[in-house]
Amino acid sequence: MFKGLLLRTCRFALYSMLLTAPVWASEGKQVFTGTLGQAPIVVELFEDMAGDVQGRYFYRKYHKNLRLEGKREGDALVLEESRWGSSGAHPGLRLEPSAKGWQGEWKGADGKSLKIELSPARIPPLPAEPIPYLALMHDMAPYDYLRLLELKLKPGKKQNFMGYSLQWWSEPESGATLFEVVAGYPQPALKAINLQLSSSLWQAVVAYHGCLLAGGDEGSFEQTAKPMLLTSSVISVSVSHEFMCGGASPNQDQFPINLDASTGRPLTLEDVMWIAEGEPIHYEEFMPGRDHYPAEITDAYYDYRNTLFGRWLVGYFQELYPRQMKDNGEQGGCDYDNEQRWKFANWYFTVKGLYFNPDFVQAASACRWPSWSYLPYSIVKKTPGGVPLHLPD
Repeated sequence: MFKGLLLRTCRFALYSMLLTAPVWASEGKQVFTGTLGQAPIVVELFEDMAGDVQGRYFYRKYHKNLRLEGKREGDALVLEESRWGSSGAHPGLRLEPSAKGWQGEWKGADGKSLKIELSPARIPPLPAEPIPYLALMHDMAPYDYLRLLELKLKPGKKQNFMGYSLQWWSEPESGATLFEVVAGYPQPALKAINLQLSSSLWQAVVAYHGCLLAGGDEGSFEQTAKPMLLTSSVISVSVSHEFMCGGASPNQDQFPINLDASTGRPLTLEDVMWIAEGEPIHYEEFMPGRDHYPAEITDAYYDYRNTLFGRWLVGYFQELYPRQMKDNGEQGGCDYDNEQRWKFANWYFTVKGLYFNPDFVQAASACRWPSWSYLPYSIVKKTPGGVPLHLPD
């Protein structure tokens, strides 16, 4: 399904390029397509009020970002290719306004000169049922969207996990990998589930390219994924990113996928369990566009997490895991009894219960991913959330 959806999107995009499509320009950023010499490229430029210009571009054959920095000089843009951590001479660009957009010259560090021609990018419309993340990129990051349309997935291993058939896919350039569920759920739910899983895979691809741009010669990005629980009610996947996107040392983060298996919709923790009075709040903290939530919903969510949930979870963990929770942070230990570690902890479903990963900075990364921090389903079921779920015993 991953490959089929992407190919359908690409075919639709290719057809739409031949038609009239809206030119994109938003929040000062502009996206252009054109040629450098004979090579097709995609360019994004941003100019601030002082005339400083930043941008990036990629060759459509290679897809890797190249950073641009420079200034406006009269009507012209004078730019230099740069890369964090690199030294020596860099290629330069000079762009002049043209009837179609921009035209000018690229000059390599060795003196080689090539002609540049750019025109505003025409972003093809989305198909009828787009992958959610591709739809987001189409509207908010068309530069990345145009790159995603040109990438292809490679099939990997087949796997049977907890009675469900999985097909793994990878994107070769970034190494990002994830599975689709081939069988085991009704077709409408299966389609919605795989759209969400596909979104996570493409999100990792975009993160890879962004990280390498930010990290320069030292940049790196690696994504790993592991199915944790598949039942008739929920789907849970542990997704982790290890990255070096600038800074003194590599970092790690988690982006778990938790889905309602009957609808394919993402589950928040409050959908699963709710320890306060009143109706549970559904608030997707890291969802793009979350600023569209009414202020009272946002305030209620953060008040709930800050004043109730962290303290409640620490209390239960102190009962369940008294020895581990006594590691109070002295002499290099981990202060697991600090409720700040748990207020916004990442979580996912497992056969043992809900697993919570406490929040620690990179310098204390040894305290992350403890082997014991499971909240049994017997406790979770006593505090049901906003979505009816059949959880394991």
